Amino acid sequence: MKWQAATLLLGLTIGMGQPVSQVITPHQPAVITARAATTDEIQYQGDYGSVHWYLTTAGDLHLGAGTLAETPVNTNNIGQFNTQIALQQETSPTETEIKAAGKLVKRVILDGTVKTVANAGALFSQMPNVQEFVNLNQLNTSAATDMHSMFYQDSAVTSLDVSHFDTSHVTQMFGMFGEASSLANLDVSNFNTDNVDSANTMFAGTKSLNEINFENGTFSKLSSTMYMFGRSGVSVINLRSVASTAKLSADIFNYSNNIQQITFGPQANFASSSNLNAAQEIPGEFTGLWQAVGSGTRQNPLGQEFTTGKAITDLYNGKDNPTGVETYVWQPVNRVIEPIIPPVTPPAVSQAQPVTVRYLDEQGKQLANDQVLTGELGASYQADQLSFAGYRLSKTDGQTSGTFTDQAQTVTFHYQRSLQSGGDAAGIAPMASVVYATKKIGLYAGKNFSKKTVKHWYSKQKRTKRPMFVVTGISESKQGNLRYKVRDVNHQSKTAGKTGYITAKASYVAPVYYAKKQAKIKVLATGLNGYRQKALKTKVKHYRKGQVLKVKKIVAYNKTTRFQLTNGQYVSANKKLVIVP
Repeated sequence: MKWQAATLLLGLTIGMGQPVSQVITPHQPAVITARAATTDEIQYQGDYGSVHWYLTTAGDLHLGAGTLAETPVNTNNIGQFNTQIALQQETSPTETEIKAAGKLVKRVILDGTVKTVANAGALFSQMPNVQEFVNLNQLNTSAATDMHSMFYQDSAVTSLDVSHFDTSHVTQMFGMFGEASSLANLDVSNFNTDNVDSANTMFAGTKSLNEINFENGTFSKLSSTMYMFGRSGVSVINLRSVASTAKLSADIFNYSNNIQQITFGPQANFASSSNLNAAQEIPGEFTGLWQAVGSGTRQNPLGQEFTTGKAITDLYNGKDNPTGVETYVWQPVNRVIEPIIPPVTPPAVSQAQPVTVRYLDEQGKQLANDQVLTGELGASYQADQLSFAGYRLSKTDGQTSGTFTDQAQTVTFHYQRSLQSGGDAAGIAPMASVVYATKKIGLYAGKNFSKKTVKHWYSKQKRTKRPMFVVTGISESKQGNLRYKVRDVNHQSKTAGKTGYITAKASYVAPVYYAKKQAKIKVLATGLNGYRQKALKTKVKHYRKGQVLKVKKIVAYNKTTRFQLTNGQYVSANKKLVIVP
């Protein structure tokens, strides 16, 4: 473990230019809703295990409910979620590109319960611009055995709520908070450290952290603590519950020069002399001696005096330790009795909190981006229900209308596929669906159309050659006109891959796939294949252009649809391939 600790302490990078070999299934970006007070567009998204995640242009990394994927443990601090983002940018990103992907994240938001697997190491590491982890209490770590470098180099975050973490099975905590240089608030008092083997560099470089309180930490299997508090700003440490079997190494306090108060339990055992820092002599404040609090207080210690920090740790040799819990402090020059401070009632919150409006399918995945409604305290709000082609509203959670309060509110519209009826056939296209142009349209650089922002004109084409686009977002122009943010998926065209905005008017664009059962369909173009599976695998038969086929039912497949014929075969419901006769 020493080489791992040294690597973290020196802040070495994870390697340069080497590709990461991982394979994931890419997902299309989600849609952004119209008429939102503030909107973000999705840059990247995917599935990590059963957790669906997406990253917005504002830098918000959202994690849906589910269980993370099991991945091999790496000791190079390569961030797991940084890797997922980078894999959406490049098929085989280098470690440098993975670190760059981590810089895109400004907040991490857990939208549901996220369960880790055994390897939670470097889960959120190397996200230097993350300022906040929202709903971190929804991270279920009960299966985790490795938490090394979990928040390594997250240098902008000031507070982490890890008080609920289940660490009962964790063996590796080395570098867990290493180089989180702005971290000031951290509560580890509930950590179960019974199985922790390595805590090397766990708090190395936490320059803004003042206190570490292992109230319940036994560390009974601990074997390595090198530079555990190295270059940290910590001045108060509580190790009152450390077991006699914990190997507190001599270098645990290496490069820790600011410890002014430390608490040891009677079973603490230093196998060899440690280098606990000496007390500083500061005129008018401290005498330059350590002193046990004894029957006194921190401001008025009454116990034994010590000239060095080593003299304190030498007491804990496993043979004639002090019999009780003892706290040691820098001896103050001016001794005072701690005043009794009456509790202060915080002022009432008077700022209005936002209302978040969500649009989810039956699997809990987004059909459109969240709307964030804001207003003055007491002002009215109205959450707009959206209509999606091929879907119908199944239920609504939360109040669709009301007033802004000092508590954040959420309204969730739940939808389910409704292919027999066609659902809201006149609705907008949901996220990741495909539309085509039925008339001449332009692709624009922005949502506010003008001659200067035209990127390409698509002429009107016959049905089988109409240009197709994947919908990656929805925006509203200054004039209130709805726009689709799209990507050109006309693979044989020079425009393939182009991105931009097109009109969302139903008279100009329409969904490519049927959303309603038809009695019969007619084959277009060069023909159509029939398959045994709705994934269009295992070809059974080829149908010629002009053949009329009888339909039994329509079924969904991801964001597309298939027709099942009366003979049991499946064919595509793409309007460029079939038409209702």
